[in-house]
Amino acid sequence: MSAQTPNLAAVLKAPGEKMTVEERKIPSPGPNQVVIRNHAIAMNPIDWKRQAWNVLIPTYPVVLGSDVSGEIAKVGANVTLLKPGDRVLGYAFSFLTQNDDEAAFQTYTVVESHRVTKIPDSISFNAAATLPQGVGAAALTLFDVLALPLPTGPRFSDASIAADSAASKNALLIWGASSSVGFQTVQMARKIGITVFAAAGEKHHGILKSLGVAGIVDYKSKTAAEEILKLAQDAGKQITYVLDAITTAETVETVREVLSKGQRTRKFAYLMFWPEGVEPIQGVWAEHVPGEDMGDRRDDLARWLFKEALPAWLEDGSIQMLPQQVVEGGLGGVQNALDILQKGVSLQKVVVEI
Repeated sequence: MSAQTPNLAAVLKAPGEKMTVEERKIPSPGPNQVVIRNHAIAMNPIDWKRQAWNVLIPTYPVVLGSDVSGEIAKVGANVTLLKPGDRVLGYAFSFLTQNDDEAAFQTYTVVESHRVTKIPDSISFNAAATLPQGVGAAALTLFDVLALPLPTGPRFSDASIAADSAASKNALLIWGASSSVGFQTVQMARKIGITVFAAAGEKHHGILKSLGVAGIVDYKSKTAAEEILKLAQDAGKQITYVLDAITTAETVETVREVLSKGQRTRKFAYLMFWPEGVEPIQGVWAEHVPGEDMGDRRDDLARWLFKEALPAWLEDGSIQMLPQQVVEGGLGGVQNALDILQKGVSLQKVVVEI
């Protein structure tokens, strides 16, 4: 790691302000950490919401962001499976630790080594940066909140739900399947063998069907709930599980309509903040997808995902990455990238090259 390369960062100095680029000290890793020299960083909805709404930021100034890819610059004393120069992606967790050294929007980022995955030479840094938060939230949704079984087999791609079992009649609805988390949840869900139905913009139906979605509706349809129930009925399935990756008052009400039918146990995972003024869905077990738990309570799941499953999927090409909208300007382009994301993108990840 060369001291000649400064650690520039996009810093949010106070509520209501725009990002400014400043130089920070190049961080050092703890015993079980690595320092990544970032080559690409990706934006997530929580990033612009924290800035625009002044939420989940206890103190200023602050550096935001969680999705990075680049090269290992330095490893901690206990790290043996990674070395300087390795091409990697990493899931940074300043959101949990409140340590700006562990934030993404800078040249160098400290990441716990078990949330770092080596990437093949065939995968670009831009593409790799689209993955960390998306796959992390997908895994938490399926294997923690919804308590579905992990995929089996040496490549973690063999269905854990037998096609002829009673559980095979249960289906998963993903509302917002063209979002980053929705897109990765579709792929991970198909690996365990559960039938997936989805709601997304009509122009994205083709690619989602190619990933194995059994049936899909236009999220703008006024009869979306009715259409989803009909698709499930025709397939001999029942919507037992739901991920709402958008979580607005309108999407929750549609989910309420879908889950109101039948007496089965139903589970509802929602990704964003619960909409103000919206009543709970009676008789449905609902839980927010706790992204911070990937760095705390479900540390075991993070190790499985980033050190076992994701490397296998990247190696055999069984996981797709979202197309990237690359914003120019390096770290000086982070504010523009967040503004673009706030205006709305679908089936794309907004990425900044460093």
